[in-house]
This record gives sequence, structure tokens and C-alpha cells, in this order.
Amino acid sequence: MKAVRRRDKRGLFVLLGIFVMIFLFTFLSRSFDKLDEEAEAASLANFDPGYIISDYQMGNYNSMSEAEIQAFLSAKGNCRDTRTYLASYYPNLSYHIKDGHFVCLAEEVFGEGVLYGDDAPNGETAAHVIWQAAQDYRINPQVLIVLLQKEQGLITDSWPNNRQYRSATGYGCPDTAPCNVEYYGFKNQLRKAAAMFRTVLNGGWTNYPLGENYVQYNPDASCGGSVVNIRSLATSALYRYTPYQPNAGALAAGYGTAACGAYGNRNFYLYFEDWFSGITNEAEGQKIDNVRGMDGRYQIKSFLNDKKLLSAKNDGVVIWEENSQLSQNWYLFYDEKTDAYSIINVLAGGVLTAIKDENTSVGARVQIQDADDSCAQKWKIGRLEEAGYLISSSCLNVVLDVAGANTSNGTLIQGWESNETSAQKWILEKVVEENVAQGDYVVRSAVNNNETVDIAGGANNSRNGTNIQLWEENGTEAQVWNFSYHGDDGTYTIVNPTTGRVLDVAGGSKNAGANIQLWENNGSCAQRWYVEKEGEHYVFISACSGLLLGIDGTAALNGVNIQLSGLPKNSNVQKWMLSVEGDKVDEEATQESLPSGENTLTDENGIVEGSVYIIRSLVGNDKTIDIAGGAENAKNGTNIQTWENNGTKAQEWKITKNSDDGTYTIVNPTTGRVLDVAGGSKNAGANIQLWENNGSCAQRWKISKQSEGYILKSACSDLALDVAGASSMNGANIQLWVANGTDAQKWSFNLVE
Repeated sequence: MKAVRRRDKRGLFVLLGIFVMIFLFTFLSRSFDKLDEEAEAASLANFDPGYIISDYQMGNYNSMSEAEIQAFLSAKGNCRDTRTYLASYYPNLSYHIKDGHFVCLAEEVFGEGVLYGDDAPNGETAAHVIWQAAQDYRINPQVLIVLLQKEQGLITDSWPNNRQYRSATGYGCPDTAPCNVEYYGFKNQLRKAAAMFRTVLNGGWTNYPLGENYVQYNPDASCGGSVVNIRSLATSALYRYTPYQPNAGALAAGYGTAACGAYGNRNFYLYFEDWFSGITNEAEGQKIDNVRGMDGRYQIKSFLNDKKLLSAKNDGVVIWEENSQLSQNWYLFYDEKTDAYSIINVLAGGVLTAIKDENTSVGARVQIQDADDSCAQKWKIGRLEEAGYLISSSCLNVVLDVAGANTSNGTLIQGWESNETSAQKWILEKVVEENVAQGDYVVRSAVNNNETVDIAGGANNSRNGTNIQLWEENGTEAQVWNFSYHGDDGTYTIVNPTTGRVLDVAGGSKNAGANIQLWENNGSCAQRWYVEKEGEHYVFISACSGLLLGIDGTAALNGVNIQLSGLPKNSNVQKWMLSVEGDKVDEEATQESLPSGENTLTDENGIVEGSVYIIRSLVGNDKTIDIAGGAENAKNGTNIQTWENNGTKAQEWKITKNSDDGTYTIVNPTTGRVLDVAGGSKNAGANIQLWENNGSCAQRWKISKQSEGYILKSACSDLALDVAGASSMNGANIQLWVANGTDAQKWSFNLVE
């Protein structure tokens, strides 16, 4: 019995040994399938958890044809594995076995509702399913291939089973719960994953938005994590899909494991590096890595025609011939958190914004909108190797594009997928302009010009961090500021001469409401200001953020705080006047008003109020304010335009002063009708017409002197009389526009003899 028992025991050991050997053979065989792929793992030395893949690369849906996908799957897969007996050891799994060998992904076909392959004649190959999902959702098929591998190993697996296929991309399979059966199926899994990636690339919801996010190392929160500065939407999409980053141990392990490790995003990076030549921002061979250090004021010219510039038009963006107006000037401000730029129009004071469509980003509208610090207002500036720049949206997988490559004035700018054409290439020319002569000034609030920028407690008691406030002018050294110009970037440092300290944004903040303080000069962007002329006023723009120097609230009173103010620049709380020793800086800076006690326009021509004049535009070519069609045919609503001087009654205007408010009415003596703002509009672009005199603000004008000519502003809105498009052609329309100091808004008065 004992002998028998010994023999039985030996037999059991033999059987057990055979089983173990088979198990090890099975395990090692499957492992060896992948070792070939993993043995030469890419280096993780440059792995950046904030930039795992670029937006361009995730959206490059034409990177592989269907035939190329098929060839790749065939090269990576082993579809001749004959170890069919191994399937019997996993009775709960199903395998597709044909002609004595397993069928792998490269040879599989998928029918509707089938979790894994069958021999249905109408089935689709895996290559076709991958390619179709890539095309339909504009996602790089390489991304989908890597997803299939890092989730289920399907690309290299020689004997895949039904469970791998039903959850092929891991979509709907959270770490803390079973997979959702609603998302089962190879085709379903791929399309759901591609759709989710596209949603994030289009600027849709993600729980890991651009900027700083805390990302765990493992589903177990006790394993810790760190703050990651996510700088591409594609990386955000990967974290929405797999919400963990590799820790140091996981990075050191290559394709291996480590304590508290998570491997999904690490393996995505590794497979992409190993199989597809790595992570890059290259578009059709053109390097479009975001270029830093581009902060400043620019004209943005089209490669199609360098005389056509990116221009603000109301709230839209168009291409327009160069006209020297501020609507064609743009500020670029770089944000380290998002590795992107805000692009602000100098005239409109609003931010270049990509407007997404719910279904597609292609053809997305581009507009000027109020600043909201959203991803839609962030842009990448990519230098091309041969010349020029691409300007790409941080939210949408598109670049700035001239619609239809049409260079006609007014052609809309849109967002379009990168295609390497000249319609998407731009020349950025820096504009460096000294708008204020260097020297000492008193800086007055436009809300109340008796209130000035002041050092709280006085200059003698100041130190780093002393607050800056408003205070009524008192002639002390605490209210004197020296404007020092930097010709390298066009900014100013605003220094108090007594203390040697400067106007400084506390903490270098880029947020509206940030305090303004006094601080020793350190040359940082927190102490540099762009100075722009706005009619008789100035605005001071922080070189860190593009936000404006403003007052807290709307009242200019003693002690009111001075701080950064948000865009757009739409009120006097953000505007300032400069004066020297109590006087205005110069006539151009302040547009000196007509003396209330004298009935004269005090220019060099000695023009007298109450007389008849020709009013000429300084745009040139002797163009004058003219009644379209002539005075003899005029009626209410007749349009006002510019026309070359022809000596007719349609170009004669009598200026009469209104004693109640000091404004002027401009009357055509022949018709008795006056210059009128159509509908009494207060909007930029409002038309100017002829209308019978009714005494309304639409017919009253503030006339103020500049160093060259005069500016005329509507008493309704403070918008300026303007030659549309600064055109010097006969018939150019006259409208209201935001005061910008250009010749299109300057006029001379010439007495009719």
C-alpha cells in the first residue's frame, strides 16, 4: 500500500510537473510575444507628464492609409500560432481558431454586434475599422493603434480572446468598477474612444484642463501624486481617459512594474516612441513648436500678400490692406501655465478668440471678445522652418486661415486644419513706438482729472510694497512719475524720481484686481508698461498680462485704490491724462478744447465760429466732407461721404456753438440740415447722414484741437468722426469709430472766401 501510495504520489508529482510546465510554457510564450516589442524600449528620460503628445499629432488623421494600417498590423501580429490546445486551459474564454491556428487582429473581421471576429462575408477588417474611426473623428490612427496595444495588447497578441475584443480600448472600464456592457465590441470601443479624444481636442469637457492639475500616481490615493502643468489638449484627453501619471519607479522600470505604479500613459508614450518615431509637433515636415519670447506689439501680415494684415472689424477678424490704424496692431502675451499666448487687439482691447462649433472645429469663427482666460483665447505661435509662422488654437485643432485664400479687403479669418498653404502662414513684424516723450509727468484719472496717481503716505515714507492710490493733485513729489522708454521692446518703466522705485504689479500677477505698488526696479514684466494713446487719453498695459492700469470701482476719489483692470478697455476708469507742472503734456496728447469765452477755432488759420468752411480730411488728396449726390438733391437720410474738393455747396459747412453745453452743430447752409449720427447710435461703425436740425445729441459735436487738425466726437457716445478704412478714394464713407489718433479722424477747417 505504501509502495502504491508512493507510486501514486510520484504520478501526481509528474502530472503536476507537466501542468506547471504547460502553464509556464503558455505564460512565457505569451510573454515572449511582447518581449520582442519591449526589449528595445524607448528612453523615458524626456517623458513630460504635462506634454505626452501634441494636439497636432493626436489629430493627424491622415498619418496612415488603410493599406498602411493593414501592413502594420500584419507586421506586428503573429497569425500562425498553432498552439490551439492551449485554449482548452481557459474554458471561460472564447478564441477564433481557423485552419488549425489562432486568428489574430491583422486577419480578423468584425460584423455588426459581434464582440470579436467571425467569418461573416460583410465583416470589416480591423484595419478598416481603425481607419474609418480615424477619418470620422479626425483622430490619428496611430493613436488608436497604440491605445489597442496599451489597453489589451491586441496588436502583438497571437491568440486574442473575446474579452480582449469586447473591451478593446478599455472604454467604459473604470478602475473601481466592472466594464459597462453598453460599450462592448471592438468597433464600438474604437469609435467611442476616438469620439472622446475629438471632444477634448475641440475644447469640450475634460476633468484635466490645460494648466495645473493634481494627478495621482495610482488609483490608490495613498500612493500620492503631484501637480502637472498640462500644456496640450491631447495630453488632457489622455488623462481624461487614464487619470494617472507614472511615478519615478514606473519611469525607471521601462515597460516593467513598480510599487504604486500606473502604466497606461507611460506605455502610450513608449509605444508611440517605439513604433511611430516619437512625440513631435511637426506638421508636414514643418516645425511648429510653440515659440516663447514673442511678447510685444505686432502687425500680423498674410503670406498671400504682405500688404494685407490681420485686422479687427467690429467683433470680427478679417484681412485688410495696411492702413496704419490700431485695428491692425496686436499684443502677444505669453502664459507659462498654458504654454500659450493671448493675442489682444490694440484698438478693440479685446482678445482673439476661436469660436467652436459643436460638431466640428473646421471653419471655426474667429472673433474679438472680452477676456475670460479660457482656452478659446489661447494660441500657439509656431515658427516654420522655411519662413513665417503658424498661429494655432490651443482649444481646437486648427490654425488661423484666410478663408478661401482670398485677399480681398474684408475676407474673414477662420480656424482651419493645418494644410501648409500660404493662407495659413503669417509674418509677424514687431511694432516699437514711442507714444510718450520721456520725462516727468503727473498722471491724472480720466474720471476726474483732479485726481492723480499718488504714493500712499508720501514719497518720503515709501518703501517696497507701498500702495499706489488716487489723490487730489497737491504738488508733492509723491505724484511725479518719470516715463523711461525701452527701445528694445517698446515698453516704459514708470519711476518716481524721489524714491527711485517704480510702478509694480504685486507678485507679477496676471489677474484682474491685482494691486499696484511701489517697488525697487528689477526690470521684470511686472514693472514694464505699454503706453497707448486713446484720443485725449492714454492707457497703460501691463507687459505681463495685457491687463490695464485702472481704478477700483467707478468713482475717482481720494484714497481709491489703483489696480489691474480687465479687458476690454471700455471706460474712463482705465484711461489717464498726462500733464507737466500742472499743464497738459501737449496739444496732441490732450486735444485742447475750444475756449468757452471765445467764438473762434484757435488754429493757425484763424477760423471763426459762425463762418462757413470746407472741412478737409487729413487722410489726403484734398478730400472733404461732402453730401452724396449734391446739396440740391439732399433730404433727410442723405449719406455723408468724402469727395475731392470741387467748390460746390455740398461741401460747405457752418459751425455754430451751443451755449448750453459747449458743443457744436455743423450745418449745411444750402439745405439747413446738419451732420447727424443715424439713429442716434452709440456704436462704432454708425453711419453719418444729413438730417433736419432737432437739437439732439446725435447732431452735437465736441471739437478739440490736436497738433495737426481737429478731432470731432459725437456728444452721444464720445466716438470720433472717422473716414471708413482710412480710404482716400472719392465716395469713402464717414462713420463713427473709437478714437485712435489716426489721420482718418483728423480734420482741418478752411474758410470759404
